[in-house]
Amino acid sequence: MKPAAFLLMLLVATPALAEDPGCLAEIDALHDGPLNPLVRTPHRVERIITEANGAVTSIWDDVIETPLRAITGIRGQQMTLILDRDCWTGPTAGGPWTLQPGQLAENRIATMTTQQAARRAGIEDAERPGLTEVDGRMLTEYRFVARWQADPA
Repeated sequence: MKPAAFLLMLLVATPALAEDPGCLAEIDALHDGPLNPLVRTPHRVERIITEANGAVTSIWDDVIETPLRAITGIRGQQMTLILDRDCWTGPTAGGPWTLQPGQLAENRIATMTTQQAARRAGIEDAERPGLTEVDGRMLTEYRFVARWQADPA
């Protein structure tokens, strides 16, 4: 498999700093909290997948209730509804859904943990542009690239 990479813009409620010497360490620490799928609260994510030259190849939309209950897919293409080990596909986040039996690993939590560690180890190009306002709240914005082998097998 070819290595995967994505650019993530993350907004979190932490103080912004003028200098950026600890930015990579801060982003690494976020993997124990907001970037850890096993501890996050329900949320939505937009993932932008790019080529090495920066050309966008796809944009993924994720609606996460829990790590085992989510809707995810490539914008404008097929979406996937995941409920525990069951998987359905459909043309939009609203369905209609078609069952796709036997698609998910038996121990999905272990798989997620392994993938999370690989992404965390592949963080580079970290930056913290500063504060940005979202829905009336001032949040710290982080940007970084994470490179990892999506399927080491």
